[in-house]
Amino acid sequence: MAWPDQERFLIGSYSMFRIRPEPLEFIKRLLAAGHAIAFTGPVYWGYSNPTLDHGVFGTNTGSQPDSIRPNSGHGQLIVGYDDTKGDPSAPGALLIQNSFGTDWPPSEANADGRIWWAYRTFLESQELAAVAYPRAESVPQQGKLESTLLGPEGFVTGVHHWVDPRDPSSVHLVVELQFTEPVQLGSIVITEPTTGVEVEQEYGLPFSTGYVFTRRVDGAQFLNGIWPIEITIEFRDVVAEYTGAIDVGQSVPTSPTPVAAPMYGTTGTKATIIGSG
Repeated sequence: MAWPDQERFLIGSYSMFRIRPEPLEFIKRLLAAGHAIAFTGPVYWGYSNPTLDHGVFGTNTGSQPDSIRPNSGHGQLIVGYDDTKGDPSAPGALLIQNSFGTDWPPSEANADGRIWWAYRTFLESQELAAVAYPRAESVPQQGKLESTLLGPEGFVTGVHHWVDPRDPSSVHLVVELQFTEPVQLGSIVITEPTTGVEVEQEYGLPFSTGYVFTRRVDGAQFLNGIWPIEITIEFRDVVAEYTGAIDVGQSVPTSPTPVAAPMYGTTGTKATIIGSG
């Protein structure tokens, strides 16, 4: 529920991830797509007036800043990155927006409430991050899902079959979804054409507008064709199912393009080579 007359602050959905197992490139891609990333973790001693080296807090080599305060925690926001920022011998930093006021850090002449953190210092010390996706302002004209609930309408607004050019063995099937009112997203099942092999992912998150993805880790692309999709949600204590289909085409970029292959499994079983998010 939003504060009265403040619906503009409502989000469409959000996703959370652990910082330390995640590659830095994942964080960069979110930033490049226009998403700020909230994060939380322990606080360093002296962070109210941190010491900077080459304009950056921490370092990408050698010893890290002074010890962390025990039993501490603080939330901040990542709003940018620069691979050239910091010590020229080991550059790279994230731009962090703090909540200590616009005159922080006090040691900086042009303080504006933000500070650069060295990549390594951030990745080795912080713990949990989250990114929010905006609510859609209009109802889609196509892609409507069938539902057992007389409630919010659900839509598939986009399907993307994408190969990571830096790792051609990583192939993603991304499905964009939209509901006309916020729901509790339960699970999503997609079924491979011709084989009947299923991929199921549990979510348990508030959702209105955003995306989900399935990633193959065997170096093959997904079979092209029509994939049935089944989504379970909860709305006002009522569980409902939404059903439809997604049209999976050729993966992009087209070079290199992995060869399409069935997922490992037998008809009606859950695939075992798939990771979802």
